Amino acid sequence: MFEPKNEIIIIDNNAQHLETLSKRFHTNGIGCMEFEYDAMYESPLLGVRIAFFDINLLDLGGGERRIFNTLALALKQYISIDNGPFALVFWTSNSEMIERFKEYVQNRHPDCPKPFVTKFIDKDEFLVGNDGELQNEIENILSDDVLKLMFDFESLVKSASSNVIDEIYKIIPNNDDWGANANFSVNFEKVFSKISTSMRGFDGAKNNPDRAVFEALLPILTHQVMKKVTSNKWRTYLQSLNLATKYGDLRNPNGFRESNLNSVFHIDNEPTTNDARGVVIKMNRHHQKVLGIFGMSYREWLDKFVPFKKNTEIQRASVEALIVKSELVAIEISSSCDYQQDKSRLNKYVYGVKFPIIPKNLLGSSKDSALNISNYVTSNQEFEIWLNLNYVFGARTNDKVFEKSTHLFTFKKEIMDMLGNRYANHVSRIGITSF
Repeated sequence: MFEPKNEIIIIDNNAQHLETLSKRFHTNGIGCMEFEYDAMYESPLLGVRIAFFDINLLDLGGGERRIFNTLALALKQYISIDNGPFALVFWTSNSEMIERFKEYVQNRHPDCPKPFVTKFIDKDEFLVGNDGELQNEIENILSDDVLKLMFDFESLVKSASSNVIDEIYKIIPNNDDWGANANFSVNFEKVFSKISTSMRGFDGAKNNPDRAVFEALLPILTHQVMKKVTSNKWRTYLQSLNLATKYGDLRNPNGFRESNLNSVFHIDNEPTTNDARGVVIKMNRHHQKVLGIFGMSYREWLDKFVPFKKNTEIQRASVEALIVKSELVAIEISSSCDYQQDKSRLNKYVYGVKFPIIPKNLLGSSKDSALNISNYVTSNQEFEIWLNLNYVFGARTNDKVFEKSTHLFTFKKEIMDMLGNRYANHVSRIGITSF
């Protein structure tokens, strides 16, 4: 059912109990990783979906406060704070102790990885129980809807990945004798050398073959995943969607920011270079090399494409406050083909301005040359970007225009494809002469 990776982990300070518990999982076809508790462990795991912890990891016993502190520290040692959703299962029959532990963590360890659900199993009964009881216990834990959907998604993607490899394997010439693979290995390498160039071109594949192979396989993987989506699990689970009659009926939970979700889908915060497609570069707006090409002040240039309303004194003051907090940016907008295949080119950038989220009552109708990319968050600060599609420039990565500039983040492919399409439509629009 599960492979012995990080999906299910067992932490216990009793080596004999640990061996017995893990064996019972394995003999029932449930893969898991077992760890004998080590106070010096320093490699917190990612990808954990179910974690079994003995509630008392101390050999010498101790008061409840000491037990709780050790357990809280162990959770931080073995599960990364960036792990994502997981179910936490305690080996104990003392449910009241679990409630006190929850309160202790809430007050004393706010940086502790947070499970979305906690359960408990009586270890003594689990150790001596029969396999039918074990199966019932596991099924009870896995009955949580969120867990079922997570495992289903991860299993589906893994299965689709296997299918991709199987499909390619079938078409690679394999004329070796049974049990030999010398010719196949040579042919496998030749085919994947060819595959690697399909997305990034020859030069791009030469520069980064690992990335090139994965990018080339992604479209096939997506197709395989979609072919395997045959269940109605999400249809049953998404009650808000089922009950809604229009998009406006769907409501966000309290405390949820759409800007965070947008950022997950569209923003990459990894460091990069000036020539990366989609890189957003904070420019020095007072630098003469930047503003000199406009022949106007920064404020005059803003008024050309950001449709601020300044009808009242309050509106003017609010706009002034936003402008003070604004940042001049440039976004690399080379075509996807040129970037993917690493063609020799003069990089193309469009100028824009990064603002804090602008209240709707301060904006009028957008102008033809303006493009708003709205509602994202970095460093816990929400923002939007206004681009002026009439102000595009070409530059090398070491051009002086980038002096004192700073990389902010990189927009991912979907946003850049949208931006490229919008820019292409803008520059190719047909003018009409009328009298």
